[in-house]
Amino acid sequence: KVMPAVRSDEEKLLGVYNSLDQESKTQLMSVAYLIMSKSLEAQGVNVQQLIEQQLHKIQEKGGGGK
Repeated sequence: KVMPAVRSDEEKLLGVYNSLDQESKTQLMSVAYLIMSKSLEAQGVNVQQLIEQQLHKIQEKGGGGK
């Protein structure tokens, strides 16, 4: 097997995601939902609700560790 020299953007994004702690992953997902909000809204999805759900996850964790 020969590994490609250049990773795809998808693989890079996955690598970044996997390197984050849980709170940062949740924040990243909130930003991702925000970025896709226009296309989601065109499909009738309530984006604000999705973002609020992500933010509630952050708040539930609190500022401490696990």
